[in-house]
Amino acid sequence: MKNYSKIIKINNLSNLIINKNKYLVNSEKKKDNKSLFNKKIKEKKNFTDSAIDNRIITHVRNLSNNQNIQVIPSITFESNSDLLLSKIIFKNETILMSWIKSLLKLEKIFFEVEKKLGFFPSLNFMAKYCNFKQKKLKNMIVIGKYSKKILIKKSLKLIISISKKYSDKGLAFEDLIAEGILGFMKGIKKFDFTKGHKFTTYAHWWIRQSISRAIDDQSRIIRIPVYVKEILNKITKIKMTYYEKFNKYPNVKELSLISGIDENQIQKLLLSCNDVISLDATLDSNDEGDPLRDSVEDLSTISSFKYATEKNLKTDMEKAIMALSDRESAVIRLRYGLDDGKERTLEEIGEFLNVIISYKGNKRKS
Repeated sequence: MKNYSKIIKINNLSNLIINKNKYLVNSEKKKDNKSLFNKKIKEKKNFTDSAIDNRIITHVRNLSNNQNIQVIPSITFESNSDLLLSKIIFKNETILMSWIKSLLKLEKIFFEVEKKLGFFPSLNFMAKYCNFKQKKLKNMIVIGKYSKKILIKKSLKLIISISKKYSDKGLAFEDLIAEGILGFMKGIKKFDFTKGHKFTTYAHWWIRQSISRAIDDQSRIIRIPVYVKEILNKITKIKMTYYEKFNKYPNVKELSLISGIDENQIQKLLLSCNDVISLDATLDSNDEGDPLRDSVEDLSTISSFKYATEKNLKTDMEKAIMALSDRESAVIRLRYGLDDGKERTLEEIGEFLNVIISYKGNKRKS
C-alpha cells in the first residue's frame, strides 16, 4: 500500500514537471513570436521614418534660406573621453574661435530648418540634413559650446575691468557685467579669426559699446533715445574743448555756432539731460535726514508778505469804491472783475446796467 501511494506521488510529480515544461516552451515560443513581430514592426517603422525624414530633408533643402539664429538645446558630455578624442588644445585662441564659428553656423542651420518645418528638428534629423554622422554633429555642438564657455571664462577679467569704469553711471555692477558678456558674444559673431588678429583687442570695443548702450537705455527713469545721447555727448565734448581754450564754458549761442545745431534745440537737449531726483530722497547721505520735499518751495502757495500786501490793497480799494455812487461802483466792479474775477467790456457793462457808455466823454443816457 505504501509503495502504491509512492508511485502515485511520483506520477503526479512527473506530470506536474511535464506540464510546467510545456508551459515554459509555449511561453518561450510566444515570446519569440512577439519579439519577431515587434522587430518587424520596428524595422518597418524605421524604414517609414527614414523615408519621411529623407522626404522632409529634400523638401527643406529646396526652400529658401533664412538668416535668423537661435540657440541649440544644451547637450552635455557623456564622458571625458569625448573631449580627449577631439584632440583640441583649448588654450589656443584660434582653435577655440574656429570651433565657436562652427557652432554659430550650426545654430544658423538649425534655426533655418526650424523655420521651414515649423518645429525644432532632432539631432538625428539634422545629422542626415547636414550629411554628418550623429556622433560627429554632437561632438561639434558640444565642443563648440565648451569652447565658448572657456573663451568667456578667459575674458571675464577683461569684462569686469571694463565694467568697473562704468560703475557710477546708474546701473548695478552685476548688470554691467551681464551686458559686457552680451557685447562679448556679439564680438565673437563678428570676429574673423582667419586674419590673425588677437580677439581680446577686438572684443574690447564690443564690450564697451554694449555697456554704454545699456547705460543709455536703462540708467534713467525717463529714457533718452540713443541718437539724442550721442548729440549730448558731442555738445559735452565741445564744452570741454572750449573750456580748455578760453577757460570758460560756452553759452547756448556759442554752442550753436560751433555745433551747427539750432539754439532752441540745444536748450531742449540740455534740459533733457538733467537727472531726475526723487522728492522723498534725504538731504543727508544716510536715510535719517529730512526729505528733499521739505526744502523745496511750493509755488502754489502765497507767501505771507504777498498775502498781507494784497489784503491791504483790497481793503484800500473797498474804501475808495464806497465813496462812489452805486452805479459807478457797479461799473468799476464789472469792468475789472473785482467780485468774480471776470473783466467785462464797456458794451457788456452798458447792456447789464441798461445804459449807453461813450468812449469820447459823451453823456450817459439812461
